Amino acid sequence: MSDKYMKIEVERMIILVFGVSLIIVLLIGFLGFKSTGYDVVTNDNGPENVVEERCGQSRFDCRVNYSGKFEPEGHKILHCAGQSGISDDGLENGANWYSFKEYSNSLGDGRKPTIQMTYFTLDQDFNSYILSLNQTFNNFDDNYLGLQAGLSLNIWEDSSTNIESQIANTDEYDEIIRDFLNGLESLNRPIFLRIGLAFNADHNNYDPEDYKKAFRKFYEIRQEEELKNIAFVWDYLPYSPKNNFDYIKYYPGDLYVDWWGVQIFMREAITDINQNYKIYNFLRDAKLHGKPVMITESTPAEIGAEDSSDWDLWFDPIFSLIKKEDVVKAYCYINWNWSNYLYGGNFTWGHWGDARIGKNSELTNNYIEAMSDSIWIHATSGEEFKNSINFGNKTIYCGNGTCDDWENETNCPVDCTSSCEQTNNGIEICDGIDNDCDLEVDEGGSGLCDDEIRCTLDECRGVGGCYYTENHSICDNGLFCDGEELCSINDLGCIGTSLVDCDDEYSCTRDLCNESLDSCVSEPRDDRCSLNEVCNVSLFLTPSGCGELNDSIILSISSIVDNSSNINSRVGGRNVGSRTEEVCNETWSCSDYGDCISGLEIRNCSDDNECGTEIRKPSLTKKCESGTGTENNNNIFSTDTPSRRSFGNWIDMVFIGVVLLIIILIGLIIYFGFFRKNK
Repeated sequence: MSDKYMKIEVERMIILVFGVSLIIVLLIGFLGFKSTGYDVVTNDNGPENVVEERCGQSRFDCRVNYSGKFEPEGHKILHCAGQSGISDDGLENGANWYSFKEYSNSLGDGRKPTIQMTYFTLDQDFNSYILSLNQTFNNFDDNYLGLQAGLSLNIWEDSSTNIESQIANTDEYDEIIRDFLNGLESLNRPIFLRIGLAFNADHNNYDPEDYKKAFRKFYEIRQEEELKNIAFVWDYLPYSPKNNFDYIKYYPGDLYVDWWGVQIFMREAITDINQNYKIYNFLRDAKLHGKPVMITESTPAEIGAEDSSDWDLWFDPIFSLIKKEDVVKAYCYINWNWSNYLYGGNFTWGHWGDARIGKNSELTNNYIEAMSDSIWIHATSGEEFKNSINFGNKTIYCGNGTCDDWENETNCPVDCTSSCEQTNNGIEICDGIDNDCDLEVDEGGSGLCDDEIRCTLDECRGVGGCYYTENHSICDNGLFCDGEELCSINDLGCIGTSLVDCDDEYSCTRDLCNESLDSCVSEPRDDRCSLNEVCNVSLFLTPSGCGELNDSIILSISSIVDNSSNINSRVGGRNVGSRTEEVCNETWSCSDYGDCISGLEIRNCSDDNECGTEIRKPSLTKKCESGTGTENNNNIFSTDTPSRRSFGNWIDMVFIGVVLLIIILIGLIIYFGFFRKNK
């Protein structure tokens, strides 16, 4: 082959290699960009991974629509706030709506809430209160407002007295309910009525079966009176010291409920993986039942809104939740200075802090920015607001046997479904389905999930089925020395663990477990040592704990004890010369190791006997266990989620590709130069 053709072939080879290398670099860069996670935001701690789907110009994900009563059409969320409370001078001002006005003024025109919050009980003079509400609404005549009302099924003067059983099983309250609902109807505004708010709360102590019957009675009276302006909200509280989270056992049924509602106060309810399932399961089940969700009450409890850092602690997590959970169609904020509020004259929420928007400029600006999104329905003119929720022109008359107006199988299955087909042979089980076609879902609640294991908490989670939690406290026998007792589902009950190990690893001590002290005790035994040796694990750090006393040890002992000749002490159980002096035995207690920092876990230790020596002091550090992180980011719903990798990763990938390309080119140049030289 001639030099000319050889040169052409080499040049072609160089071009080919260069082209292939360039394609490889571009491919690496593309894969690096995809791995940054800008297309998908994952939430490993939530109920499922969520694909980010921005809705038009909004920063929020698009909403689902169920055509529920007063549910905003399109991709919109109702803005709600409250409530009557106590001003800074300590005076009650329910009729003046002080906190609602203050909240509205802090946000400014175009961002004011369109729904007010209030509360009732059936033993109040609600006729006078209806008149007061009318006057209040007139004070806001520049904006048309709706009402969100919490109706407690307790007595106002004695909140510990429930009336859900009387409502359910007698006609004692029928006419009162009828008058009450007609009074709300007369306001001629959309009313979101929370019947028996916080139905599962410990302080309410509602009977689940009677609560469901009472809720249905409100529905029946609403139908009889043909009332159009009231939507019923089923309101859940995801906090309960008694672990009363089996909400389905309180569910009246899809026919009777227009909205599902949930209250959010504590930060941990959103960010703590051990708690947030209580909210996320509820939101999931609401979607499966085809019901829009209202956050009926929310406030940064025990955090407040007085510091800019409070935004990251509470506000950012809750807005991130709303952003991603497309079933949320209404949000209500309680704009209170909780430290001023007393309940019943002897209980205070003062430790909840001042939650009023406007107390910190940076936080307020962040809040205004969040509420400026196009997804919100703020206070506006009457017609515009009415049209946004189909108030006055589309009203569901569900339950009359005819699929009317805009009813469908989702919002009124009883009228619009041709027939109900029984499942599971007509026997109701926990599966989120009306198995026996009685218009009730999973009636029986947790009773449908009884596993007959006494130490488990049984819970029915609708379509999620039965859920069981091992409650180890039930198994505790109160004894220390026999070890820990645990609840085990696999073993069908309580099991014991191994006995407490009191071995101090010194052969000369007698190690015992002292039940009365709930601790281990090690007694020195000189008879376990060789002749002329004593047992003292503080002085002799040998495997046996034994050692022979000599003059230097005796002198060191003398320097740390009282020199008084009247002291009668012992060293390891034997006399020392003409004086008997005692060495202080160190007894160290240590805390648990903390989080991993720079590869080490650190703990604190202290000598219970305060000997002033550190002969037996345990190690304060240890290497981190495998997989332990340097920091735990609980804000799992923040827009800056840990699953998103930084944009710099894409640059890194491209840089690596360019370096590889340069190496290839250098290799070709060297090779070609060597070829020409040999030629």
